[in-house]
Amino acid sequence: MRKSDAQKSERLDFAKFLIHLADELPIAPSFRNPNRVFLANGGCVSFEHAGVAESEHGMLECATPECRSPRELLCYQVALETLISDSVKSTFSKNDALLIKGSADAHGHTFGQHESYDVTIGRGIALFGWRMGLVLMLPMLVVYQLMSLVWFLLFWLVSQIAFRANWRRSSLADEGLSMEPESAVLSSRWLNWCATGLRVLHMPIAWALWLNIYWFALLPQRRHLAAFFASRCIIDGSGFLDRENRYWISARSATVNSTIGFGSYRNERPIFRCDSWLRGLCTDSDWTFRFYRKLFRSRQRIEIAIGDSGLCEQSQYVRLGATSLVFDLVELSTCVTPRLKNPIEAIQRFAKDWMLLASAADGARRQWTALDIQHAYAANVRAMLQTKENVPLEAWKVLDQWQTTLNQLRPTDDEINLPRSMLGRVDWLSKLWLIHQMKSDSTWAVRKKIDLRYHELSDEGYHYRLNQMLGLAPLLMADEKSRARRNPPAESPALKRGYLIREFSESDSQLRVDWTYAELVLEGRLKQVEF
Repeated sequence: MRKSDAQKSERLDFAKFLIHLADELPIAPSFRNPNRVFLANGGCVSFEHAGVAESEHGMLECATPECRSPRELLCYQVALETLISDSVKSTFSKNDALLIKGSADAHGHTFGQHESYDVTIGRGIALFGWRMGLVLMLPMLVVYQLMSLVWFLLFWLVSQIAFRANWRRSSLADEGLSMEPESAVLSSRWLNWCATGLRVLHMPIAWALWLNIYWFALLPQRRHLAAFFASRCIIDGSGFLDRENRYWISARSATVNSTIGFGSYRNERPIFRCDSWLRGLCTDSDWTFRFYRKLFRSRQRIEIAIGDSGLCEQSQYVRLGATSLVFDLVELSTCVTPRLKNPIEAIQRFAKDWMLLASAADGARRQWTALDIQHAYAANVRAMLQTKENVPLEAWKVLDQWQTTLNQLRPTDDEINLPRSMLGRVDWLSKLWLIHQMKSDSTWAVRKKIDLRYHELSDEGYHYRLNQMLGLAPLLMADEKSRARRNPPAESPALKRGYLIREFSESDSQLRVDWTYAELVLEGRLKQVEF
């Protein structure tokens, strides 16, 4: 979530923000990121800088705790939004700061939501090959740990010598010269060199892991679900107006350039993002080999990195629920799903086509529109659920809302007669309708203002005002959001994390928390707690 342009003159004081956040519920610092805290409801909040030179353009990012159902996950997502928005407003003296939850800013930079799912990454021969690949990587991990230790020692020695030499030269040039600016530049430069050296050292591990993933991991998901993710933007896209005055369904999806990868590590925008596996192997040396052992499990956490940061509760709920169902579809049944010839090209084409007329070819040269693909997956999921016993009621609710959304969307080249039944329920269509209410000669700047202000988390945000005008009933109840704002979900690793934060955050236990474990001092002894 990015600060509004109106607030650039007053930079967010993250320390002050945390004070107001702690007034709402207990918090605890993170291990790896000094600008991240974990909350007593199991989630976390961090402040991410865009860069040293433009740190005022940082973003507040939040992550929900681990949840067991789409509705529960949506509830924690909304609860965190309101919690952070209230804390930000209290941080600024005039209490008039605004948060924007979107997938693109005024300069065209894109960002979005990452979804994490526990899935079976392989069975049989594929799982055996994955595990053998991990065994072959073990010597590389040992060598990397030794080389990184040597690199840190050499780096420390050389940086100290360089710093002392620089300090003497500056002192001789001008005894009254303050060393703070130059030392800060020196520190930043040396930190960048240190990070670059580590990246070079673990590059062989990155390539070996990528090859192991490519050959053995997530093969059924990549084969059967690429078409689903290529077309999913018509459900969860938040809309985007580019500088050429063209309207896209999703700016985030339009930047996807690979099926699987490590994200920013190699300048990739993949559908299936696996950089958490790489980070687990190459950072935090005390836990590297514990994480290495966990990679032998058949079920792993995988990220989907193509989702937009939307505001419509129904589209977010359908997105989360439908994705969970199609993962189950691949794992529990032998399904026949669309197999696009080039899913990456298809996702970029669908993301730029608000008329829903674009199509992509499968291996047999049959043309599929995004709506056709989504209808095919919904039909497969319905067939799967009808053959299963003890299907959760929520699965049927998700399927019904998914099918209703698809039935209401329709191909059209008429900007005036958009399906009104989806206003306030699908973000990209709601924003498009608002933009088309402007006069035909409206400037790009006026239309872009609607694009940006649609995402304001305030009573003046255009999404909120549209919902008020339409009188739409919220999907989530107030008591659900209130519970999620303060308490972690039951039957989740977040339950233990939230308990530790609530019980020990204000004591002298020196509690530090991360997603997988926590450390605290009890009775003079350092104790580690795994989640």
